[in-house]
Amino acid sequence: MIRLTQYLCPARHCILGVAYDDRDTSREDVQTMILDKMRTAHVDYRCGICGATAFHFEDGTTRFDTIAAAEGALSEAQAKQWLTRMWIDFQRWRNAKNN
Repeated sequence: MIRLTQYLCPARHCILGVAYDDRDTSREDVQTMILDKMRTAHVDYRCGICGATAFHFEDGTTRFDTIAAAEGALSEAQAKQWLTRMWIDFQRWRNAKNN
């Protein structure tokens, strides 16, 4: 079964999410990988939307049996998140420019 682990702020804004096959990988390994990636990439431990600094992991199942079957839905969700992030960054830029 394909699962999704998300690193969320208290308002449930996702800082980083990873889909994985629970037949190959454990939830604990995914959580460790997320923290390691954030540390090595020097990701700011602050939510880019609300500014929260506390986070927690949430893990759940998806409707997919394989990563290949999940790729379309995951790519679509990722594209929506990038567009949302670009919109937020544009609004912040516009507000800063007007002040």
